[in-house]
Amino acid sequence: MKSYKSKVTWLCFGVSQVMFMIIYRQFLDVLGSFPFERVPPLFYISAAIAFASSLILWIWGNGFKWLYPIVVAVHALRLSFAYFDRLYSYFHHNHRVNCIREVENWSYFYIIVAMVLLGAIVGAITKHIINKNTTNQGADQ
Repeated sequence: MKSYKSKVTWLCFGVSQVMFMIIYRQFLDVLGSFPFERVPPLFYISAAIAFASSLILWIWGNGFKWLYPIVVAVHALRLSFAYFDRLYSYFHHNHRVNCIREVENWSYFYIIVAMVLLGAIVGAITKHIINKNTTNQGADQ
């Protein structure tokens, strides 16, 4: 069983990191051209991957599940900073905006991190329910 949990953990970390790298690369390609309408789906895909991996880690993973929110936060910061930089450059050159605070938008970072925490909470509750049902079934026999 320990081997299974370890495989699940490495699978969640590995698949999500590969997906995050692909999304980040696609994200940079999309940012090379304007308008920005094509950017939000990439953030939402990242949030969905983060939620699913966090959920699976908290239900079937092992000891590295505490590290996952940190890894996802770093990915979200990379996406957010790249987005802010390009957005500020666009507004500065085309609309003469000189203050970065006028174009800051942390909503994507918040969405991705919130999805990880939501996945952890739902996963922990689900694992508790599964363990409780398993214990009760064992006691009934």
